[in-house]
Amino acid sequence: MISCIPNPVRQLGQRLQQHLLTTDAFSYRSPLQLLKAYSDVRQSSPENQRTIRLNSLVVLQSAERFSVVLTSPADADPGKYRISILSPLGAALNGLQSGDNCAVNIMGIRSVFTVIQVIN
Repeated sequence: MISCIPNPVRQLGQRLQQHLLTTDAFSYRSPLQLLKAYSDVRQSSPENQRTIRLNSLVVLQSAERFSVVLTSPADADPGKYRISILSPLGAALNGLQSGDNCAVNIMGIRSVFTVIQVIN
């Protein structure tokens, strides 16, 4: 599912993995932020096959091309690139389509991702 990643990128990814891909390290600063994230998840249209939503397989491009599956927090497994839709990256991807970009700031590092393909 994921291509070979150069060592420096892999090391950075491992350092940020818990912050970027899991809900445990990501805390919403207020109940309103959590409510907005939940609302965004519920509003993603299952009829639009090109829109990222829960259970979408998403091919992304950053420094390298890789893919993730957006899951519920209970089904998230960052080691298998199954990320929670409420994680920073999952929340940023929700509702996007192929060709869209998103940026995620974690620990002062800004990462930009381009959506290459969405498979529902």
